[in-house]
Amino acid sequence: MIYPSNFEEKIGFDKIRQKLKSLCLSSLGTKLVDEMEFYTEYEYLVKVLRLNDEMKRVLTDSDTLPISHCIDLTQVLSRLRIEGTYPDIEELYKFRLVLNTIKGIYNYFKRNKDKYPLWWEETNEIKIYSSIEEQIDKILSSDGRIKDNASHQLQKIRSKIQSINIEISKRMQQIMASAKASGWVDDTASVNVRDGRLVIPLDSAHKRKIKGFIYDESATGKTVYIEPAEIVELNNDLKELEH
Repeated sequence: MIYPSNFEEKIGFDKIRQKLKSLCLSSLGTKLVDEMEFYTEYEYLVKVLRLNDEMKRVLTDSDTLPISHCIDLTQVLSRLRIEGTYPDIEELYKFRLVLNTIKGIYNYFKRNKDKYPLWWEETNEIKIYSSIEEQIDKILSSDGRIKDNASHQLQKIRSKIQSINIEISKRMQQIMASAKASGWVDDTASVNVRDGRLVIPLDSAHKRKIKGFIYDESATGKTVYIEPAEIVELNNDLKELEH
């Protein structure tokens, strides 16, 4: 027991604690700083001071310690203990970043174990879950997106989406070219997007010339935005595939 109770404030350690918390890379570090206590055991204090000395040298080493992704996954891990639950894509990507950081820290001290023997002693029993990394890498790209080949069905769906997008673009350009040739559309006009659908900006005087659905009109009423009827079914197929 430390006496007096405000000993920390008397020696100014409360300010050091707050400074340390401001430098933490995640809430896990903040929690550890909050739990820091005063110790009087000589051997433990010597060990901690030697660890601090090694870490000071680590931080000035040209071989940088890889700690860019320190993410607190405590709540996610707690939820995943329940059978039938699973991480979403963002959480899975965070797992991958954290696993990569853990492996990076392990490899750093293994590579520099002669320079930092105490920290190698602290980290050499870290578990590396390569099989989990490999499974995640089969699903996610390096930037956290689901790969096209994450599953056969997904690959098939995305291939269809690409084909339909190409077909829609091709047909819309043909319709636009025909409308310009007929004088229904301004020569400088281009295909627009309204509510996620490609539309033709048609002069309102010619709005009956192209069969389709009017999605919008300009503030002046001089231009209407029409989705050609022949594109509607393709767009519906596209939305279904994207869903």
